[in-house]
Amino acid sequence: MGLNDVNKRLIFAIDDQREITEIIRKIGAGSDLEVRTFISANPAAYQITNGVKPGMIITDESLPGMSGLELCAITKYLSPSTCRVLHTSHSLEEPMYEQAGKDRVYDHFLAKPCTMKHLQEILDGYKSRLNS
Repeated sequence: MGLNDVNKRLIFAIDDQREITEIIRKIGAGSDLEVRTFISANPAAYQITNGVKPGMIITDESLPGMSGLELCAITKYLSPSTCRVLHTSHSLEEPMYEQAGKDRVYDHFLAKPCTMKHLQEILDGYKSRLNS
């Protein structure tokens, strides 16, 4: 894999609530996806800035240190092919998120609380695109 290649089988799950990242890990475990979990955005951003390019990130917005939106922006800049999912309890209509959506800082907006079924649908859709 070259320096600019995205590892489509790698997913970063970032949330300070470990239950959420473990649910994402369990959903990914039934396939050949590797899910790396983080409780803050900084270690995920460190890996991305050092050349690790996951196929997808699923990040909470409200995190200690860097926000999920900031992580999405960094990821968009350094790895534009990475699918970016922003997971938050904030409203999509809030100006900051509305503008970020228009600017394609994130690809999917996942409202909290979300169901395991919705997470499963997002990951299933991603996996089906990989296999097509």
